[in-house]
Amino acid sequence: MTLNSRNSIVKKAESMAADIFKAGGKTKETALLLAKNLYIFGEDQVDSIERKEGLTHKIECSMGCSYCCYSQVSLTPPEVVLIGSFIKENYSLSKTDALMKKANKNIRLTMGKSADERIDLWEKTPCIFLDDDVCSIYEARPLICRAWHSLSADQCRKAFHSNDKNAEIDSTPFRNIILGAVRDGLSRACNTVGCESKPIDITRSIKIILQHPDPAYAWINGEPLFHG
Repeated sequence: MTLNSRNSIVKKAESMAADIFKAGGKTKETALLLAKNLYIFGEDQVDSIERKEGLTHKIECSMGCSYCCYSQVSLTPPEVVLIGSFIKENYSLSKTDALMKKANKNIRLTMGKSADERIDLWEKTPCIFLDDDVCSIYEARPLICRAWHSLSADQCRKAFHSNDKNAEIDSTPFRNIILGAVRDGLSRACNTVGCESKPIDITRSIKIILQHPDPAYAWINGEPLFHG
C-alpha cells in the first residue's frame, strides 16, 4: 500500500464518521454507530486486500491463542463507549463487578511503571477482557486488537515467554495500515464536532465508563469523560 492509499482510507473513514454525526445528531445511538460502522468499513478493506494478495490462510491467530492480549492497549473514545454498551447488554452484575476488580488490579500493578517495567508484568496483567484465553468482547473489540495479527504463533509464544519487547513477529503490513488509518479518520471526525478524540488506556477508560450513568450520551455531547 502507498501513502496515498492510506490517506485515502483516512479521508473516507473521516467522511463516513462525519456523515453518521450529521444524520443522527448527538444521540447515544449515534455514539454507538460510529465505531460499529467504521469497524465494518475497515474490515471490508482488509478482507479485500488480503484476498487480493492471497493472505487469508496464512494468519495463524486463532481462538485460545492470546499472547498479544497482555499488552496495555489504547483506544479511541467511540470505541470505549461501544464496549461500555456491549458490557451493559451482555455482562451480569457479578461479571461486571469482577471486571472492575481486574481493572483495579491492573491499574495498581502498572501505575508509575515505565514501558519496559510493564513488559516484566505481562503475565500478571492480562487484558481485563481475557477469560480463559478467549476475548469476552470479541464482537466489540477495538481497532488495535483487530489490527494485531501474526503469521507465526510460535514466534508469539517465544516473544511472550522471553519478555522480549524487540522480538520480531512476522505479519503483513495491511491490517495495521488500514485499521490504523480508519482509527485516525474516526478520531479526526470526533475532534471536528467537539468530542474527545485522543486515545486512552483501555483499563482506565473502562473503569471510567463503568462508573458513569450514561457515558455514550455524555461523550457525544462533549463531556470530558477521559481527559478532563
